Amino acid sequence: MGVTVVAVTWASIATIEQVVPATGQLKPLDTVKDINAPLNGVVKEVLVENNRKVKKGEVLVIMDSSSTRAELTAAQNIRSKVLQENAFYRTLLQNGLEGSTLQRAISQLNLPWEVVALANNRAELINENKLYRQQLGLRNASGEGQLSAEQLSRLKMARFELGSRVTAAELEIRQIEKQLQQASLQLRAERSQLQEDQKILAGLLGRNEAASWRQRKA
Repeated sequence: MGVTVVAVTWASIATIEQVVPATGQLKPLDTVKDINAPLNGVVKEVLVENNRKVKKGEVLVIMDSSSTRAELTAAQNIRSKVLQENAFYRTLLQNGLEGSTLQRAISQLNLPWEVVALANNRAELINENKLYRQQLGLRNASGEGQLSAEQLSRLKMARFELGSRVTAAELEIRQIEKQLQQASLQLRAERSQLQEDQKILAGLLGRNEAASWRQRKA
């Protein structure tokens, strides 16, 4: 009898847990919104705590702008180098570069060896052409217009060699023009990338400044 009373008393005050197995999918009561940063980067500081309610337009994080600055600086350096190479190719095709001016430009721009070889060959060809013209001009000026058979043979050989080198030089010029076209395409791409980096950096700096101002005001 005493045992029955204790059992009834315990049952009246004890919490009965019941587990019911079920299948299905848990869904939140409210709509869940994914929050994505407007640009890629590293988060420098988080301004809100976990599970805290936020308002529309509130700044949640401050992004680190150092990596974006580094990318912008690298893009500016590449753009500057491409501009210099572009100017070198145009000058080489239009006016030509000789002697110390050519070597100085080559050392400053750190050009590929193929371009260096083309530029040097073109300069040598121009110098030899000038030399042949000077020699013929001196002979005509001194009244030695009649050349001997040996001189004519040497002149023909020189002209043949010059013609062969002119053909080779024309091929080299076309290669330089191709290099110029590639440099122009790269320049346009770098300009586009630079504008995009500047836009991203400006937006990042603006958001960071607004976040810092609101944090100081709070």
